[in-house]
Amino acid sequence: MTLAQDLPQEILGIIFIRCLPDNALQLQPSSSLPPLVLCHVCSSWRKAAVGTPHLWTELSMQLPHTPGGKVLHTRFNALEFWGCHMGALLPSLHFQYVCLERLMSRQEIRKLVPFQTFFQSPVVLNAQSFTLDGFPNLNLLDSTSLGNISFNNLEYLAVRQLSGRKHFALPLQFPTCPRLRRLHIDYDAWSAERPSQIVTAFSWVNVTHLSAHLRLKRQDWYAILAQCANMTSCSVVLHFLEETLPNDRPTTFHHHLRMLSVRGVTQTFTGVFNGFVFLLWLCYDFRAQA
Repeated sequence: MTLAQDLPQEILGIIFIRCLPDNALQLQPSSSLPPLVLCHVCSSWRKAAVGTPHLWTELSMQLPHTPGGKVLHTRFNALEFWGCHMGALLPSLHFQYVCLERLMSRQEIRKLVPFQTFFQSPVVLNAQSFTLDGFPNLNLLDSTSLGNISFNNLEYLAVRQLSGRKHFALPLQFPTCPRLRRLHIDYDAWSAERPSQIVTAFSWVNVTHLSAHLRLKRQDWYAILAQCANMTSCSVVLHFLEETLPNDRPTTFHHHLRMLSVRGVTQTFTGVFNGFVFLLWLCYDFRAQA
């Protein structure tokens, strides 16, 4: 009978990968969870774990709302530790902002912890997949705030706000993402201070798959759709802030869109695609909500 510690490191690495949870949100930097717990069994297991890059390509962590502090420093160290062991592989990162149970006031949001240093980490900049959950203010990811950096390997981005949040700020312009193809955004909070912020926040031109929950003006929806020239699938829930249809628009052709799903109140569908022609439209689904 072969003992576990006598197995080749390659075999141990394959077994260790099978130990990772299916839910990415459970991949916390905890000594009681894999992959870290595997490093604490014995020296041979630790050597096998740190020598298996696929164990370290995905990480989920909660970022505190309090300024500075030991917790944020510990999170940064964990991020660097993961980065040291994933080799040349590209990471998938899930960041959840741990906020107050009550809604934050605008004054509190303006005093939000500047996470710029955290997001300038090479591990973050090399991310292939990036999920941001519950951040009340994403101006910290504005391209000007971060020194005009770019996410050159980012292919998937998800931005989700907390349900019921009244004040939510997107970046004026998210850093350049030349390879961004899949975008999921939950933007159910409209800012009177920046009414068309959503239009310029992201580079829509390369997006091929869009999933979104949007509360916006009709003219902003038309502006976004006109930019998504390469989109192949689109699933959106729309809430328009006004029902006035804009004047006649120039015709815009979409050559790649094949799947379209739209949810919204009955009035949403009136003129929602005015001026747009979809040449390869194969599947669509419109459903009105009460």
